[in-house]
Amino acid sequence: MAQSAVTAMRPFSKDRHPGEQYVCLCRLNTDLFINSEDKYFDYDGVNDDKFLAHYGQHEDYKHLAGPRLKEILDEEVKPEREGRIRKYQLASKIGRYIAAEYKPLHPELRELSEEQLDSKFLETVGKCRNLLRGRAAKIMEKLRAGGGVMKVEDAWSEESLLSPHFSREQLEDAGFTIYIPADREGDLLNGKRPTAGVSALPNVFTKDFREKLTAELINFSQFKVENRETNKEEFIPYTRPNNMNRNGGVLLYELGFQAFLDKLLADYLEPVLKVAVPDDFVEVRVDGKPEMDSHDLEDLIEWDTPLLDANKVFTVAYQSQDYPDQHPGTGRWQTTLRRDLEDATAAGGNANKKLLPYDKALSVHTDNSEATINLHLAGDWTGGDLHMFGKLGPDENYNNAVTAIKASGADGMRFTRSGQDSLGLAVMHTGSEFHAAGPVNSGFRLNLVFWLRSSRFRNRRCPMCMKNAPVPLVRIGDGDLGGEGYSQGLEVGQISTDNGFVLHAEPKVVGLSGLG
Repeated sequence: MAQSAVTAMRPFSKDRHPGEQYVCLCRLNTDLFINSEDKYFDYDGVNDDKFLAHYGQHEDYKHLAGPRLKEILDEEVKPEREGRIRKYQLASKIGRYIAAEYKPLHPELRELSEEQLDSKFLETVGKCRNLLRGRAAKIMEKLRAGGGVMKVEDAWSEESLLSPHFSREQLEDAGFTIYIPADREGDLLNGKRPTAGVSALPNVFTKDFREKLTAELINFSQFKVENRETNKEEFIPYTRPNNMNRNGGVLLYELGFQAFLDKLLADYLEPVLKVAVPDDFVEVRVDGKPEMDSHDLEDLIEWDTPLLDANKVFTVAYQSQDYPDQHPGTGRWQTTLRRDLEDATAAGGNANKKLLPYDKALSVHTDNSEATINLHLAGDWTGGDLHMFGKLGPDENYNNAVTAIKASGADGMRFTRSGQDSLGLAVMHTGSEFHAAGPVNSGFRLNLVFWLRSSRFRNRRCPMCMKNAPVPLVRIGDGDLGGEGYSQGLEVGQISTDNGFVLHAEPKVVGLSGLG
């Protein structure tokens, strides 16, 4: 077994304030995904006429102009935006309610130990730490030899000491499988997007942990509590992880896993991601200078300083229409999808007419993360291929890029891995990488998705709306909400349990050092 990483990694920065949760204003008003049209819309909650005029004339939306566009606004866009606000408004209350009412099937899972982690994964963690440590030592040796500076041309000629990236050979030696090679140059003008590639590890967790976690999630999905007003049993409430996935997914922090996840990220996942996909959170300040010092190379030298200091981890479920919720032989529930209670016993629990909306596929999107891990947790399926389309350009319009990708009809770079041979696989890519999930042709698939975030980069620029600092922030809660990853900016409003979303008359500076 690899040496324990617990004592080797530095703790999260003291600037991290879990009691103060913020989200960029854009998360309330932009990229509202409407499943019926497979399109994104922006809406500020006020200007209906502006919305109708804009999309009524937009080349890719004008076919909706007229009564249909008004119907989309009233019946889908407005409820979606209100749902986002309500999610933040109720999240801490729901989290506390779950903690008080839910009876865990496996409470021991919530305390992280290395016995829960796959032995090969622990070996990879150790090898990644050695790669990072070795590069830092070589950089320091060059700096000492140069009196505290390093000539850029010398560093590039000997070895890529100035790059946060490792070679394919180094990745494979550390235990990664490269499914899509990195091509970081790209050529957007000619339709070729750069990509950080897609790599994977065969396992992060042991089979025993995965099976127990799956059983816990299925148990939660069917857990019911008595409504004290109606005296009827109801599903325990939970917060929908995002506005694209509609059924079967939960936020792990609501089930009591936040301390587990913080420790897993800081002690194990951080060095792995710094080696596999550092593109969106590790920085080298070259800027055309002939010489560099330790400040320019701080992220590479201080390799054990956590840069990913927030996380949002949730499940996503995909299911074919004919897959039985309950095992035909034992009758045990085998998916995390919820049905209307009145229909739960119809046709052995498998009638489809009352099934709440669910997903077979997922449209083109990027993730609200600096690095993503998509872990195949449970199920047996065919189809569901992962399609990768390259990274969003630094000054590119998100909606225009999505429209262009869809209009091109391109299949992207396809990653295929169906069924039982994929269980445990942890696929890694940057958050800014466009991707889509093809339809599941048969069966059920449950994925565990890690959105890992860097407050340092988010404070400089929101990765979703691309607004530079000071980022317009909305205060969303009191620390029970997982990690959105913002700690500096201008607070322009607040969402409270009592009042919902309220804009401030004057913005407030957020952050220890201020924004000057």
